[in-house]
Amino acid sequence: MVGEMTEIKSLAELKQRLLEIKEMGWIPSKRRHDTGIGKTFEDLLGIKENNIQLPDIGGIEVKSSRSYTSSLVTLITFEPPREYRNVGWTLECLVNNFEKTGDENGGPVFHITVYAHKYTSNTQQFKLDIREIDGKKVVCVVTKKKFNPANPKLPNDVVVCYPVEEILNRIARKLSGCLLVIEAETRRREGSEEFRLKSAKLYSGFSAERFIELVKEGKIVLDIRFGRYPDGRPHNHGTAWRIRKRDILELYAREIDLLGEKIPEDIDCEKPIILEKDRHRGGTKKITDYIPLLLLL
Repeated sequence: MVGEMTEIKSLAELKQRLLEIKEMGWIPSKRRHDTGIGKTFEDLLGIKENNIQLPDIGGIEVKSSRSYTSSLVTLITFEPPREYRNVGWTLECLVNNFEKTGDENGGPVFHITVYAHKYTSNTQQFKLDIREIDGKKVVCVVTKKKFNPANPKLPNDVVVCYPVEEILNRIARKLSGCLLVIEAETRRREGSEEFRLKSAKLYSGFSAERFIELVKEGKIVLDIRFGRYPDGRPHNHGTAWRIRKRDILELYAREIDLLGEKIPEDIDCEKPIILEKDRHRGGTKKITDYIPLLLLL
């Protein structure tokens, strides 16, 4: 049984806490709806809820998901910089320029997943495209649809852009230590959701180079999520870079099963070594020499 939620100070303590949670069996959700699983396991691990773009536990970013779904895992959430927006970044402006993607709580919403390898098949016809603007490498959301561009410094087909350097800097702060992905079974009892821990996989050896490659391949996507509160007010759920669970190992060099495997002695999530897989030789090589800005020492 998990006792008082004391601060976890080592991987060994994290592993022990996870084994205790697994022994608990079915656990009532701490919150209704989709965010219940994240809130429940954050509480069990003693993680305080916050919006700070830093890892949750000593260099480890924690993500929770339901085991029955192949849903996307959010890697990092942040909005495009103002100087790289060609439209007002609000629900109203997006719907006025590109039409709604659906309805929710009595009004139009704008939820869309954008890939680099194809245009979306809906009215918006969005796609990710890596370009160079004013000497900077950027990842842009572009569209085939005609709209009223508001930024004369951006091409007319560009909706918004993210500078690659800013993406990598933010990712370095949040993800270049270790990533813990928790999967849980789920059931409903007396109208409430319950969870049972199924797996806990730790990933280390983050690859910044592979992040951009996976964007190009359509395996890392951008989710634009403008919805509505139950009372109908507009709400930005956060624009997120996301990846499918099955592709996470393409972003990291190693996967460790914290419920089964012994923790390797060379894993240090607070002093990460960023690696790039050598796909021709099956080994790994350091990329820290030419991406020094990604080291968090």
